[in-house]
Amino acid sequence: GTFVAVINGTAADIDPASEESANSNMVQRNIDEQLIAPKGRSLDQYVPVLASSWSSNARKTVWTFHLRHGVKFHSGREMTAADVKYSWVRMLKAGLSNTYVFARFMTNPDKQIKALDRYTVECDLALSQPLFLGGVVQEYASSILDSVELAKHVVKNDYGHAYAMAHDLGTGPYTLQDW
Repeated sequence: GTFVAVINGTAADIDPASEESANSNMVQRNIDEQLIAPKGRSLDQYVPVLASSWSSNARKTVWTFHLRHGVKFHSGREMTAADVKYSWVRMLKAGLSNTYVFARFMTNPDKQIKALDRYTVECDLALSQPLFLGGVVQEYASSILDSVELAKHVVKNDYGHAYAMAHDLGTGPYTLQDW
């Protein structure tokens, strides 16, 4: 089927590293997904989306996410732990408006986020971070993008931002057909 949105205004930017307007978010949250989402209206209970399970060590310094197998990006490529790492490192290093969501938890994302295997991501936060999952559910920043497709469009160290602002790079229930 087709979903047609008529809104008062326009979606100006659908890059999860930078978009913060309600109009842009309505588009972005339907084409992109996070690892986990809030359970109903709860602020501290979560349900799986792209992750099948997650856990932390006793001190909540290391968080491990096990990804669902067979999830496809709209490009047709399977999502892997490398995409999660790329998406989160990119969001932090690009320094765009949503960097703050994860910046409180990580100072060196290249080393702190590890793709342990094809379907396992580990975040070593060094300090106890019991609120980390609150950042992971934040759709404005933590959406997982197709790293292979996005990397093709990096221009002058822009982390692919110019491309991601207007292109579908997600796994969500809808695809962007016309804008």
